[in-house]
Amino acid sequence: AWKVDIEKLDYQYYLPLLFHGLCETEYPYEFLARQGIHDMLTRGGPKILPVVPKLIIPIRNAMNTKNHQVMCTTLRIVQHRVASADGVGVALVPYLKQILPVLMCYSFI
Repeated sequence: AWKVDIEKLDYQYYLPLLFHGLCETEYPYEFLARQGIHDMLTRGGPKILPVVPKLIIPIRNAMNTKNHQVMCTTLRIVQHRVASADGVGVALVPYLKQILPVLMCYSFI
């Protein structure tokens, strides 16, 4: 449970922090990162768009782990992020060059 209303959180600080937690595979750290991101994306609305540039490095780091579970979780969260607010998908386009090469080097089979 959050001690503070999610809408009052500093998204510039907490959302990138939680995205850095995507690399975690140990409970409860991985759960806290995933649930915190989900909660913030669900209720963040327009606060998400300005944070997009700060989320690229944690996403790339999570994808570079080559851990199947971490990569799948990260892709689901990116999908959720794109659907979370207007303009987030478009704001992500300039950064695809940094994220997509990781997928080309990894075999999902």
